[in-house]
Amino acid sequence: MAKTLLLVLTLVLMSVNVKAQLPAQLDPKQVVSQFLRVFNSNNLETITHYVDNHLSEETAARWQGAGTKRYIIYTMNSSLSHKSLQQVGDIAQEEQQQRVRITAPITSKATGLDYELVINVGAHAPHSLISWYLTPSDRNKPDGKVSEAEMVKVLSELIKKLAKNGVFSGAVLLAKGEEILLQQAHGLASRRYDVKNNLETKFQIGSMNKMFTGIAIMQLVEAGKLSLNDKLTQYVDREYFGTGNFDAITIAQLLTHTSGLGAVPSYQAKQTEIRTLKQRLGLYKEVQLNFPPGSRWGYSSTGMDMLGHVIEAVTQQSYYDYIDDNIYHKAKMLSSGSFDIDLPVKNTARGYWYSIDTKAITENLVKQHVKGSPAGGGYSP
Repeated sequence: MAKTLLLVLTLVLMSVNVKAQLPAQLDPKQVVSQFLRVFNSNNLETITHYVDNHLSEETAARWQGAGTKRYIIYTMNSSLSHKSLQQVGDIAQEEQQQRVRITAPITSKATGLDYELVINVGAHAPHSLISWYLTPSDRNKPDGKVSEAEMVKVLSELIKKLAKNGVFSGAVLLAKGEEILLQQAHGLASRRYDVKNNLETKFQIGSMNKMFTGIAIMQLVEAGKLSLNDKLTQYVDREYFGTGNFDAITIAQLLTHTSGLGAVPSYQAKQTEIRTLKQRLGLYKEVQLNFPPGSRWGYSSTGMDMLGHVIEAVTQQSYYDYIDDNIYHKAKMLSSGSFDIDLPVKNTARGYWYSIDTKAITENLVKQHVKGSPAGGGYSP
């Protein structure tokens, strides 16, 4: 009797284990419905609970382990901007290797525009959230041809609507050749002092500095002063780095985010003191390689900063002077640059984001480094 009972119990346990390992049925309609309920709540606690319980380990590990916090802020900011999203058509799904791409046509209450909501989840149970985003929909396009005047009128009205609904704050310029068709400025450059944006206001451009760094590198390649196959340690002394195969990193890998370079752990504590690239050199001993150089892709601001050092080594100019002379001035971008933000730079706008700490739209001044870098932090009208 005991043996029989033990056999039955063993079979039951085996059955439970097998069932636990079977992938749960993915219901795209349920995924979209749940996401929209959370998004439309406009509530930080609801969004935090959703992200904490659904975000994949892969995404949570991104941005040097800050993926969960970033997705909470990203979702909360989007929720407050759009107010609510409404599904307006059928849901589709597409399997892509280890993920399932779910798309749903939606419309935004705040903008009145149509979008495609894209939700990427893991292909296997528990189908964790890998990413989500909105893309503009073709449904926004006019049925037939429109005249230039009609197009400008529609765009002008849309911009004013977005500004009125708090979705847009900034400046817009539309040109055809040398002819300016539309230019408008809306919103506040400073909510603290009620200063309005104008057509010459300088805005934070974030990681767009990486674009100028990339252009500078390719200028030097074109001039024969640099090769994409050159090693980083030809230009930045190996002694500045710690343990790891830093000698294998190439210029091409730095440009394409395949170097494996991780973040600089102590940089945030020093960001109010660093105004030159040379002041960064002593911090690089802490940098780790997240993967062997060239083995895969991984977004790296540190890699772009390294390219700034390369530019300085090749040109014998400061990074900032080279960019000013060879990109901004040549393009007549005379109001663009990486400014010392603790100086009274005229006509600059503050940046704003939803902060988990303050639970409100907050100035990002204390989150910025005192001067932009090859990886970001510049300003431009």
